[in-house]
Amino acid sequence: MKGRYILNMPSFSSNKPITWHLIKDYNFKVNIWRAQFNAGKEGHLLIEVDAAEKDLQRGLKFLRQEGIQVVPLNRKIK
Repeated sequence: MKGRYILNMPSFSSNKPITWHLIKDYNFKVNIWRAQFNAGKEGHLLIEVDAAEKDLQRGLKFLRQEGIQVVPLNRKIK
């Protein structure tokens, strides 16, 4: 399944290898479209992912457990 997501990351998660975990642990193919991080503050990633349905759900759950807000792109644009 393919999807685009905006990841709103709190400052405490900006130093973690989040995309590495998505690739290695959840078999995601990740394309980063845009990234914006401020030192010591929150960051935002616009990513496109491709993963099997089961892996996608597990990976999104991982992100939420890390305190990252996951916003499907189709919900952000109206």
